[in-house]
Parts: sequence; C-alpha cells; structure tokens
Amino acid sequence: MREYTLIVKGKRIPVTYDVYKTYYQEYEHERYLKNKSAKHEHSLEQCIETNVSIKFICPTV
Repeated sequence: MREYTLIVKGKRIPVTYDVYKTYYQEYEHERYLKNKSAKHEHSLEQCIETNVSIKFICPTV
C-alpha cells in the first residue's frame, strides 16, 4: 500500500489518501486561479500604451 505524506513546517506528516487528494485539489485549484488572473491582469502602463481610457476601467476617476 502506498504511503501519502504532506510537508508541514518542514516535516513530513503521514496522511490518508482522502486528505492528500483534498489538499492537492485545493492546491491545484489555487494555482489555476492564479494563472487565470495573471492572463487577465493589465498594468496602467499597458492601458496607456493601448489607449484604454482610465475612466472606463475606474469609473470613480
């Protein structure tokens, strides 16, 4: 039988398969969301270069 472990504060802790699976599902989901937001993130400089109106992005300006 395979042994599953997670690293907590630098130490390997044995866990069940269900805990291991749940942990990595959350880890991968967080990674996916981070990558997705990075693709849609735009800097002020990029908006200026592409002539995007700041008032369109921030209606309070």
